[in-house]
Amino acid sequence: MIDFLTLGLAFSLIAVAIFILVRTIMGDQMSLEEQERLGIGLTGKTFPSVMFRLVYPIVKRILPSVNKWKIDDFRQKITKQLASGGLRDVFTPDEFYAFRVAFAFALPAAVYVYNFVLGLGLSIAYVPVFAVFGWFYPGLWLGGVIKTRQEQIKREMPFVVDLLTLCVEAGLDFSGAMAKVVEKGQEGPLRSEFETVLKEIKLGAMRSEALKSMGERIGLKEISSFVSVLVTAERMGSPIGEVLRAQSDSIRHERFMAAEEKGGKAATKILIPMAIFILPAVFIVIFGPIILRKIYGGG
Repeated sequence: MIDFLTLGLAFSLIAVAIFILVRTIMGDQMSLEEQERLGIGLTGKTFPSVMFRLVYPIVKRILPSVNKWKIDDFRQKITKQLASGGLRDVFTPDEFYAFRVAFAFALPAAVYVYNFVLGLGLSIAYVPVFAVFGWFYPGLWLGGVIKTRQEQIKREMPFVVDLLTLCVEAGLDFSGAMAKVVEKGQEGPLRSEFETVLKEIKLGAMRSEALKSMGERIGLKEISSFVSVLVTAERMGSPIGEVLRAQSDSIRHERFMAAEEKGGKAATKILIPMAIFILPAVFIVIFGPIILRKIYGGG
């Protein structure tokens, strides 16, 4: 019974995937006005991955339907994640959800096309596995992008805070120091975030609110702590230069402590490969000849 259910589900997924692919290739294209309204035109569209570009024709076909679905909780959640990954201008929440649906159908179809062409011998029962992986693949990919971006921001923080400190101590206010960081700083996600803060301030947002918004977008406790200290100093009227200097020293101290912690963990982790690979080889070299003499005799 389970085998029949699995095969039935597999054939159903393949049939739906083929139907979507045929409609994508041969179906009527949406009007340019509708594509512009939904923000899915290929003109000027940049894709962070080749796989997303390959699946995008399917996304264009199903996105009008996704826009009508009641997935408000997902939209709120993925909006924050896209902001943390610096992808707000690349994907909309509905577009990202459409990618999940498209991968769930396109991945099994693609795998079994290769299976048929190359004769890999994969069973049709694996279709649900590939469908589930395709569904979760965009989320896994986005999680990796967010983690990589957060690590880059951590590495950039000491340099950026030092530059802010020098600008403020040279006589600029904090907004002017951020503008100088955007102008002279190295290209990176933290510089882009400060550029977004300046744009929000120009549009009328209070500086404290713009900074808090940056902390929420990035989702790092180091940035949240840095923003909290700056907002508190601004509210209390404390000198920003002194606060930035203290924050710079604190960030460097935290990086030094984190490096020491990683070094200590590395020393512990290396014991496992030593016990599995190195020590047995040493014992064989030392005690091997002795054991062979006991077995076979000899001087």
